[in-house]
Amino acid sequence: MLQSNGNTKVLKVQRIYFLISLGMILLSGILFVLGYVFTQAVESAPVVILTFAVYFLYYHIAHFLFGFGSLIYYIRGIRKKIFQINVFKTIAGILFTPVSAIILYAAILLLALSNCAG
Repeated sequence: MLQSNGNTKVLKVQRIYFLISLGMILLSGILFVLGYVFTQAVESAPVVILTFAVYFLYYHIAHFLFGFGSLIYYIRGIRKKIFQINVFKTIAGILFTPVSAIILYAAILLLALSNCAG
């Protein structure tokens, strides 16, 4: 069923998923720093940033579910011996998603608190 080009496609999807997970942590960290800066400056954060952060938090759910579904697909494929792959990047991406969500949740809290300053 899956040829060697199927393996490269799976590896490419894993790599993209892992890079998106790292990007999510970076973006959550940036939003956290913005929330901290706005809170310390006693300035009201723009509502656009807060709205983006909330929608980005919802994206974390979809990202986590996609990673979990991919992991199940890979395990089924390995068990059937269709292809042999290393699922490290998928597992790392799944583990990075909650870390990013926690950072983002703190960022949303700080951004919301800064809106009380205005």
